[in-house]
Amino acid sequence: MSSFVGGDLAVGTVSSDATEGVERFFTQSNEYSATTDAASSTGTASSVIESSFFEARASTGTNDRIDAIVASPEAEFEVVSVSSDVPVGGTGNVSVTIENTGEDATNAVVSLQSLSGVLSFGHSSNTSRFVGEWNEGEDRTIEVQAQLTRTADTTEHPVQAVVSYEDDSGNSSRSAPVAFGVAADGEQRFSLSDVGGDLRAGESGTISGTITNEGPNIATDAVLRLDHEGHHDVIARQSNYVLGSLGPDESEAFELPVAVNSTAEPGQRQVPLVVEYYDSNANPVQSRTLTARIDIDDERDDFEVVSSSTDVQAGDTGTISVTLENTGANASEATVNLRSLSEGITFGHTANATQFVGEWPVGEQRTIPLNATASNQTTSRSYPFQASVSYDDADGDRSRAGPFTVGATLRPEQSFDIANTNSTLRVGEEGTVTTVVTNRGPQNVSNAVVTLVAHSQNSNPQETQAAIGSLSVGESATVSVPVETSTSAEAGQRQFSFVVEYDDQDGDAHRSETLDTRVAVAPQRDEFSVERVNTSIDIGSSETVTLTVINNRETLVRNINAKAFVDDPLSTSTSDAYIVQLNPRESAQITFHVRASDSASTGQYPLSVDFEYETASGDSKLSQTYEVPVSVVTPAERSIFPLLGVTVGLSTVLVLLGVGWVRSRR
Repeated sequence: MSSFVGGDLAVGTVSSDATEGVERFFTQSNEYSATTDAASSTGTASSVIESSFFEARASTGTNDRIDAIVASPEAEFEVVSVSSDVPVGGTGNVSVTIENTGEDATNAVVSLQSLSGVLSFGHSSNTSRFVGEWNEGEDRTIEVQAQLTRTADTTEHPVQAVVSYEDDSGNSSRSAPVAFGVAADGEQRFSLSDVGGDLRAGESGTISGTITNEGPNIATDAVLRLDHEGHHDVIARQSNYVLGSLGPDESEAFELPVAVNSTAEPGQRQVPLVVEYYDSNANPVQSRTLTARIDIDDERDDFEVVSSSTDVQAGDTGTISVTLENTGANASEATVNLRSLSEGITFGHTANATQFVGEWPVGEQRTIPLNATASNQTTSRSYPFQASVSYDDADGDRSRAGPFTVGATLRPEQSFDIANTNSTLRVGEEGTVTTVVTNRGPQNVSNAVVTLVAHSQNSNPQETQAAIGSLSVGESATVSVPVETSTSAEAGQRQFSFVVEYDDQDGDAHRSETLDTRVAVAPQRDEFSVERVNTSIDIGSSETVTLTVINNRETLVRNINAKAFVDDPLSTSTSDAYIVQLNPRESAQITFHVRASDSASTGQYPLSVDFEYETASGDSKLSQTYEVPVSVVTPAERSIFPLLGVTVGLSTVLVLLGVGWVRSRR
């Protein structure tokens, strides 16, 4: 069963005699009888269908069914020529010339589809190009960029072309697939010859040789470097060696500076090298690995490196220590020099540091600690250094041993993270931001303090620091920071940023990178809820109006001064009440003496009350105004007003806004 891209005739079933065996790649033209399916109009149509097959397989027999979309019979196109320069494992151009052997076409588009899994156009197996006007008998050349994987062979790889267009009547038409093959160029290759080196354990030297471009294409701006997965005994002293542009069969000699670890055993090493270059389409390419076989000789000094270590972290300052042993004769006035071979690691502001040792008897070891700084561009990997010893020998002559190449692996940068951030922040209130800080290492830390360094504009931290003390690697601590959110803030997510200030294991102070987290701010709510307890007054008499006040905030409030306001026909003899403090969700009752005048009519009249209070942090606040209905009744009506508590919160209390209701508070 094979699928075809077709055109304007019906989708149906095509019958043909199957062939026996397997054909690698072929194109055939046959006339088929196409019968439309039930969804289309009944009938048959004859048309020439040109079919492309790749690894097509057919079983012996007849009457095989092939589902096809039949192309327009007037849509005839032929491939005139194909050229390509696509190398195996690289990128190149494919140029195909197609002739229109059918009818005139307008708004023509040529669509190409790779039928091979190793050939692609960009990151897709399909691509298309707009051609426009295309008269009968005219050729058009389509150029596209294509890639072949390194697993591709150098045979032709199948591609099919379909032309979509409009005919003279403005009808959309499409050709049958026209197949052609894209021949692969051989993979770009390089060879390595005349390899040599003057390498000795503990010393610097060079790897020399000749690189030859074996073709098939030019390699532009080529450089040679050690493979990143290189041998641990051989360390590059510069990032690469410039070869320049190399045409096919052109060669270039090189001398790549390297250093050999002083702990390297003598013998042959296989050092991996790669060539990086730009191909003819300016795409960056890396060659396959080239192996240089190099002999490393034994070192020949009266001193040898025993070990090296460092506690320096990437982006930080610490100590690099080198231990050397005198394996020759007694030495005096000895000094040890350590030189960094990497720009990212310095001793102070220079690449060199020297320490005086003095007398150094044979057989004894000395450990030389030196303060070093690793820049922020360094990473947790091994960096090369050269150590050398200057001394007076037994004859009083000044001598020098080394340089010895040593490697020191930087520790990863000290890191922390924060998680499980929660908050009780609410617009117009104080709340807390709580988060969990974890020491991700590599060192234990002490005297750690978490500091809030950035927050939203409408947030006012009451405190910005929380001390957590010592924190071992992998250990976590929970910190909380009190924050007040202004009434002008909006509810939603806000970004807060923290840093951890700490002392390392040497007692040196450090500061972490910024740790960002998202914090939720809840919508504003009433500070208090007010419930009626006794709010009925007889006409012409005075009563004690009793209200229950509930603290809706998440924090303690204290020194709560309540102030009541009434209008005629009500009046008050006591309009103030006081509550010492209220914890979250705690309530207390307040009373006011209110009189209804003799001329009052029965009904409900507003008693307005607001609260001046202090927050837990000592700030003075003035609440909104709450309006409580007071019932004025005749003595006979009092029995029908039960003393029911009715919550007068945000949903029932009317905030006094507008002219006529605004009052001066104090």
